[in-house]
Parts: sequence; C-alpha cells; structure tokens
Amino acid sequence: MIVLLTGACGVGTGIVERLENGYPETGIKCFHFDSVGVPYVEEMKSAQDWQQQTTQVWIDRLIAEDYPGTVIIEGSTSIEFINAGFEKHRFVDYLIILIDCGEETMMKRLSKNRNQPELANQDMRNWVQYLRNQTQDLSIDMIDTTYLTTDGTIELLLKKIEFANKRSIS
Repeated sequence: MIVLLTGACGVGTGIVERLENGYPETGIKCFHFDSVGVPYVEEMKSAQDWQQQTTQVWIDRLIAEDYPGTVIIEGSTSIEFINAGFEKHRFVDYLIILIDCGEETMMKRLSKNRNQPELANQDMRNWVQYLRNQTQDLSIDMIDTTYLTTDGTIELLLKKIEFANKRSIS
C-alpha cells in the first residue's frame, strides 16, 4: 500500500521523520516529496505545475518500484493531483491522509518550531483551507495534530494504515 500524507507547512508532516527513525519495527519505507529538490519560484513555470508534475513523478516511481509492504510519502500537494496520478495507473492500493492542525498551532509551529515565520502568512492559510475543502469534498481521511504528540500522531496514523490494509484485503 502507498500512503500519501499531505498538508500545509507546519501542520505536522514531520512525523514521517520520527516514524522513519523511531519505528523501524513497522518496516514502513518513507519518502519525502521535496527530496527531489524544490526549484526557485523564478525557475518554475508555476508552483502548481511543479507540484502536479512532481506528484506524478513520485507516484510513477513508487508504483514502478513495487516496494513490499507499506510505503509512505509526505509532501504538500493537491489531493486532486494525487488521485489523478494513481488513476493514470489504475492503481487502487493507496491511502491519502491530510495532516492538519488548528491555524494558531500551525502559525506557532512555523514561527517558533521551524523558524520560518515568513511562511506564517495568508497564502499558507489559503493553502490549508484549500486542502481542507478538498478533504471534505473528496471524503479523504484526516489527522488533526493540534493536540497530539508526535508519537500520538504516529500511533493514530499506524491504526489508519492497519484499518485500510484490512479493508483492501477483504
């Protein structure tokens, strides 16, 4: 199964690093969307085009590699791009989860925890609202990290993956 975690900056997608390093017993292979490198805005045709192309590249790669077990990739991308990428391959063994948190928490994390106060802006608020709307419109699962610890978030994520795996087997 391929699990794609999406969300705005500062909501908690960093849980994948903790999962990767602190939960080896799960056997889950983890990837980071931005590890392919993010071009400067001036180099992009548009951020949306880059996001769509990169989402497709990742989905193509993960399906082609056919990793055993569960694979997680985290990144901030549109749920429509994710669905389109899997539909292109007629691939159905995937799960999309929005990682989210309250706006105040997100802004605090961006400013203090991540030391990126420049991202605590209206564009990020608009992006998170767009993702929330997509999640609701497309009936996508969500984990709200506002009051969860990193380990608590991971436990909830693992339960959702286990449930989805059981559902896909039956």
